[in-house]
Amino acid sequence: MKSRKVIAAVGLALSVGMMAAGCGEPVRAGSHTEVKEMDLTEEKQDAQPLENTKKEEVLEKADQEAEESKQNESQTVGMSEGTEHLGGKVQSAQEDGMIFARTTLMDDDGSVTLLEMKDAEKIPVKFTADTRIEHWTIQGGGADIDRKEAAVSDLQEGMGVEMEGYFEGETFVAVRVIIEEYV
Repeated sequence: MKSRKVIAAVGLALSVGMMAAGCGEPVRAGSHTEVKEMDLTEEKQDAQPLENTKKEEVLEKADQEAEESKQNESQTVGMSEGTEHLGGKVQSAQEDGMIFARTTLMDDDGSVTLLEMKDAEKIPVKFTADTRIEHWTIQGGGADIDRKEAAVSDLQEGMGVEMEGYFEGETFVAVRVIIEEYV
């Protein structure tokens, strides 16, 4: 019995002590919420520069990717409307064109046939003032392609090239020439 009185007295003393210190104060509707809102506001203000920085980085990265996509579209060897695509090798280069050996043939079903240079169709190619010449260094089977501008003087016998352009009679007018170097 005595122990129950001691436990009750200790419990009462602790309760009074907590109320006096404010630990047992009942939560008022406005006070606790305001503290949380203030903490959240402070966190939001602190985080805002980071969010803006991240948002700017994301927007900047998206702009870069869009620009790279545009560049890649223009650098992808594909056929534009009204143009033809030829693949092969330079047989002999000239200042205003070249003799081209068409060593790569593509069928309507997409299958590719590779020919030896001696068996390939020889096509005269003409360059215009608008002909773009590029040099692609291709690594890892096409996983990494380093693209840079090139000049007619960079064309050498035996080089692999792809061209986009059109025929004027028997002569192919090259709009774009890509020198392909596999490493």
